[in-house]
Amino acid sequence: MRTDKYAAAPCAELRGLGCAGGAAALAAALLLWTAGCGPRKPLESFWELPDFRITVVSPGFQGEMSKQDFLGAPWIADFIFTRCEGPCPILSARMAELQRQIPEAVRLVSFSVDPGYDTPAVLEAYARRFGASPRRWLFATGEKGPLLKLYQNGFKLAAAADPNAPSGYRIIHSTKFVLVDAGGNVRGYYDGDRPEELERLSAAALQLQETVLPPAASQAR
Repeated sequence: MRTDKYAAAPCAELRGLGCAGGAAALAAALLLWTAGCGPRKPLESFWELPDFRITVVSPGFQGEMSKQDFLGAPWIADFIFTRCEGPCPILSARMAELQRQIPEAVRLVSFSVDPGYDTPAVLEAYARRFGASPRRWLFATGEKGPLLKLYQNGFKLAAAADPNAPSGYRIIHSTKFVLVDAGGNVRGYYDGDRPEELERLSAAALQLQETVLPPAASQAR
């Protein structure tokens, strides 16, 4: 998978992103500084996600959202279940790291692959456990059939149950992080079990966010 490098000076980029102040600004500056110089190539574009409707929760918040509600800004998805004793806690810890690294305009969405168990109340408790920022890092659940269809036909990832496995390992699912652009198009897959992929994902998310800045912010660069 190909990702692209930032070429402009860090201070100019930060003015364009509107990230002055705070830990997110410092993290963004570090990413832009370490990415080096040179022309940037566009990120690959795969396919547009189909329409969907999900129940989302975060600490102190619960609501219904559709694909339309995610348009206008890039977002990052991963796939977990709260009873997981395998990779899910690691994925959620890395999503928490992304929450600290990238601008708040980039939303994070963790989709449950065990929606029958992962009710909104269960997911909210899980969100609090990992320090999810209200309304910024969302946890999604819903009806099993439509969610499975979204995983398979939208994100092109698989999830399957293994009833003979121990309870914390009964659902087999992808550990990929998926980057989606402001138009609802999948733009990249990143290995969630490889910490070095976080830097690549963060840089790609920043690049997509730059493309949806208001004209005044772009002119300030």
